[in-house]
Amino acid sequence: MPVLVGQFIKYIIFIIQIIYILFILIYKMNKYLVEFLGTMFLMFVIFATGNWIAIGAALAIGVLLGGPISGGAFNPAVAIALYGAGKLSKSDLLPYIIVEILGALAAFYVYKKFVNKT
Repeated sequence: MPVLVGQFIKYIIFIIQIIYILFILIYKMNKYLVEFLGTMFLMFVIFATGNWIAIGAALAIGVLLGGPISGGAFNPAVAIALYGAGKLSKSDLLPYIIVEILGALAAFYVYKKFVNKT
C-alpha cells in the first residue's frame, strides 16, 4: 500500500510541474487555455483521488497559478456566477463554459487511459 501512495504522489507532483510550466509559457497567451488546463487538472485530481483535501489543494494550486490570468473559474457554474457579478464579460462566458467542459472531458480521458485502465 505505501508503494502505491508514493507512486501516486509522484504522479501528482509530475502533473503539477507540467501544469506550472504550461501556465508560465502561456502567461501572455490565451485565458481560455488556462481555464482548460486548470479544469483538466482539478477534474483529474477529483477522478484519481476523490479525497476532499487533495481536491481542495488542486483547486488552490489552479487558482494560484491561473487566477491572475483567467480569473480561475475552472467550473461552468463559477463562470456563470462571475458573469452575474459583473467580473466576466458576456463575450467570455460561452467560451469559458466550452473550454471548461472540454477540460473535464480531457481529464476523464487521461484518467481512463493512464490510471484506471478498464
